[in-house]
Amino acid sequence: MCDTRYQWWNTLISVVPKEQVTWEFFQSEFRKKFISQRFLDQKHKEFLELKQGRKTITEYEREFVWLSKHAREYVSTE
Repeated sequence: MCDTRYQWWNTLISVVPKEQVTWEFFQSEFRKKFISQRFLDQKHKEFLELKQGRKTITEYEREFVWLSKHAREYVSTE
C-alpha cells in the first residue's frame, strides 16, 4: 500500500476494536475512503449496459467479472 493508505489503515485499526477488523470491514472502509461515488455510479452504469457485442466470450466474461465487483447489489450470489 502507498504511504497515505497505509497511514489511514494504521490510524483506523488503532481506534477500532480488534474483533471488528475483518476483511469485509477493511473493504467497506477502504471503498468509503478511497473510491468516489462518481466512479461507482459510472461502473454501475457500465455494468447495467454491458453487452457482448464484438467481444469474445473471454473478453466479455473478464469485463463482466471486473464490473460486477463494483456493482455487487446487481449480482445474485445465490
